[in-house]
Parts: sequence; C-alpha cells; structure tokens
Amino acid sequence: ATVDFSTTALGANDDALDGSLELWLNADSVHGNLRTPANSEAITSWLDLSGNNHHAIQSTQDKRPQFSASGMNSKGVMVFDGSNDYLAILDKYYSSQSIENISIFTIVESSSTQRQMIISFDRSEFWRLSLVDDVGNGHIGWDTTNGSTVHDMGPPASYVDGNPHMIHAFYNKAKSPNKGINVDAQLVVSGTHHSGNNLGESTTRYGFVGVGSEATSFNGSHSPTIYMKGKIAEILIFESSLTDTQTARINYYLSVKWGLTATVDSDGDGIVDASDNAPLTHSQVASAQDWSYTGAVQTFVAPHTGTYEIEAWGAQGGSGGYYSNSSYSSVGGKGGYAKGSVTLNAGDTIYIYMWAEKARDMNRHQFI
Repeated sequence: ATVDFSTTALGANDDALDGSLELWLNADSVHGNLRTPANSEAITSWLDLSGNNHHAIQSTQDKRPQFSASGMNSKGVMVFDGSNDYLAILDKYYSSQSIENISIFTIVESSSTQRQMIISFDRSEFWRLSLVDDVGNGHIGWDTTNGSTVHDMGPPASYVDGNPHMIHAFYNKAKSPNKGINVDAQLVVSGTHHSGNNLGESTTRYGFVGVGSEATSFNGSHSPTIYMKGKIAEILIFESSLTDTQTARINYYLSVKWGLTATVDSDGDGIVDASDNAPLTHSQVASAQDWSYTGAVQTFVAPHTGTYEIEAWGAQGGSGGYYSNSSYSSVGGKGGYAKGSVTLNAGDTIYIYMWAEKARDMNRHQFI
C-alpha cells in the first residue's frame, strides 16, 4: 500500500519531503489499491500509504467510522458519528522529548459544535489537534507540550460550518513564530512558544484518530472522550521543517483534490487557486507601480516569480505648433493604449523607456 507521496500526489519527486512523511491516511484510498469499500461500509482498517505501516484500526464493530463513497467532491471520506467512533494508530508512538518539527495537514468537515478530536497523541505529553477543543475558546485546538509547559492554541473563529476545510497545524522550534494554525492556507493564529525546545515528554503515548489519547500502548486509554462528529478526508503528518514551496504544493494538492480551489490560496499571493494561473509560484500580489518621464531608462526587477500585468499609454501629442495652428492654442491628441501580461522569474528585469508629451517647440524632443 506504499505510495510515493511527492511523485504521485504532487507531481514531482521530493525525497526530503517523502522522508519526513510519518503518516498518510487518504480516505479516497482507504485500502490503497487493494479495493474500494462499499458505501456506508464500517471500516476496520484505514491503510497508511506512507510506507510506515501506521494503519488506523478499529476492531470493534460499533466503534468503526463509515465510508461515504461520494462524501466530498465526489470522493470517498470517513464519517465519524460523534458518539464512539475512533481509530487507533498502529505502531506510531512517541516516548521522549524529540519532536523538533511537525506539520499536520487534514481535510475535515462538520456542522456540530460538540467537542471533537481529529487526531491525538495526548495534549499534556506530546500534541493533539481538535476541531472543537475542550479548552480555550472551543474552536480548533492545536495543543502541545515541551515537557514543562502545555500550550493550547486556537483561532478566534469556528470552522464547524458544514463546509470542508483544510487545517494545517505546525511547530518548527527554530523559527519565529514557531507555532501556528493555517485554515484553508491562511494563517489564522501563530506565536512563539516552548522557548524553542523540542515537543514531548519522557513517557510513551500512542495515537488515535477521532478521540483523545492517554494510551501507553496500542489502542490503550483514550481521553478525553470527545469524539469526531463529521468527515475526515485526509490526514498527513510530516516531521520536518517544510519550505514555503513544499507547503504550497501540499496545499494545492489538497485544494484541487477535495474541491477547495474557490476558497484556498495555496501560494499565498492573494488569488484563490480557482482564479490563479500560477498557483504554485509563490508570487505576491504587488501594489501597482507607475512610471513617469525622467529622461533616463528606468527598470523594474520582479520580486517574485509570477504573472505580471503591464499597461502602457502613449504620450499625448504636442499642443499648438505647426500641426495645430499658429497660435499654439490647440490641445494635442491622446496617445495609444496597450495592455498585456508576461510571466517573469524572480530577479528578471524589465527596461522602461518613457516618452514625454511633445513640446510646443518642434525642435525640442523630450523622449529617449
């Protein structure tokens, strides 16, 4: 069931990214390429496609989430009932203060305001990510500890609105801010916490999907018992510090796959993916720049790779003069207008030649 994530999902090989992928649960491939579950089938095992065999398992019939064949963007998702459904993560555990970097990406959908967990390895020992947290403001909870301090983070808004959302929670100990939450590829809360220390504690915790964890062994104690009530489409866990390019590529993969392009701006350039003709360029929306006549060549250096729009107006004709009337009273005609776009790489230079309005004195040319 192992799948090369970067080549298959992102379309280009990235060995560093693949090497940091700890868990990949894809509800559109619950059993990998073995078979597709029937609609409403109760799921015993959700295969980990990362190659680490951290499959998510539930052996008890009435605690199994169900597969919905067209649950999101005509693709399969896992549906948790909010009562007792959960999955135990096989052979994925932490046992020391060793987490330097971590990024969790997930696609979820819920309309329930009840407290509910997405994935947990224990807030007070390692970390957990909830959709409606049982601490703080009751919104998304990205709760972490470095062994001495527990920090609970949540955004000011709730995202249990019946729409699918992409949640990306991260901790990168050497950065500032080093912790944050992105929703639909937009940063909604961040800060610098844990004094730049590793996350974790000198104890063992196994993980769960859909409920809290205090498990010291596989499928052990689960707490708090706040069960996911809604859909989980995909979960990705990377344990490295991702580059902006890697993050944008993951965003775009999830955005397109799960039908979020109208609301997600993968590369952070201010243009949602559905309208962005270069959604992975990290181009930035630049404020408009105007150039006026100076008598010298001017330049523009592209600050980012992307598509740039250029508008040009021709210089106005001279007023009066031999081609208007002898009293120099007529106003010269307006120049032409052109508009177009060009793709530039960061650092590319455009040379700008400006003409001035034709002077009344025909022998004085104000252009270069």
